[in-house]
Amino acid sequence: MEKSLVLSVSLGTGCYRHIQISENATLYRLSSAILDSVGFDNDHLHSFFMSNHFWDSDNEYASPDGGEPTVHAAIRIK
Repeated sequence: MEKSLVLSVSLGTGCYRHIQISENATLYRLSSAILDSVGFDNDHLHSFFMSNHFWDSDNEYASPDGGEPTVHAAIRIK
């Protein structure tokens, strides 16, 4: 049986979404789910910083077309 995760994301004060996603989904898929939940197009690069510090390139997982030599966001969440 596939497990799922429920994540809470916010877009500023007062705008929250709860997203349910497979634990085997990629960070790229999570990014798409976040953007879809707030009605945004996927027309910009994105990154996840696993150290919880913005712009920490040592712990960055970036969108596939970022041009910088970072870890690809196609890595699985789990």
